[in-house]
Amino acid sequence: ALDTYLSASSGSNLKILFLEDCLLTPCQEDFFSLLRYCRRTKIKQTVQRFIPVDASVVAHMYAENDLIQKIDDAISQNRIEDFFSPSIPHLPEALVRMYDAHGNLLPVYDSICAAEESGRIHQIGEIVFEKVCHAIRNEQLAQYGLHYIEVNLSVAQCSDEKLAERYIRIMERYQ
Repeated sequence: ALDTYLSASSGSNLKILFLEDCLLTPCQEDFFSLLRYCRRTKIKQTVQRFIPVDASVVAHMYAENDLIQKIDDAISQNRIEDFFSPSIPHLPEALVRMYDAHGNLLPVYDSICAAEESGRIHQIGEIVFEKVCHAIRNEQLAQYGLHYIEVNLSVAQCSDEKLAERYIRIMERYQ
């Protein structure tokens, strides 16, 4: 199967995706998922005009889709936890960890990258921030000399115009 794609980012930069075996994506939904995956990853990362799509590309797409589904499940089933790691003594940093349905830790780096790519990082960030505010307010962290906790934000979160507004509302809820 041959798919042509006109790259919006470079105007007339024609890219050709060549799917070596149409049986690699057995259903229409998988085929379109593969096209979205290639547009997001392969096309942005290459200057080539002709891009072969083989079994390894398809396997990466399926693995990413599986990880995103696990992230969605972790969000909906409240399997996101904060851990406080002291980057500097008495100034802990909130570290997010997500778990699958069996209690296994999702790969941290891959999960964060997939969450950023899929836009889920905004929801995860708010969950982390809410949990941090809850811990500061209700867990009496001050008795351990902790008066605040550092929370990291991704570039995607920082580009969100409503970020400050939503985070201020969370802080107001926890005073």
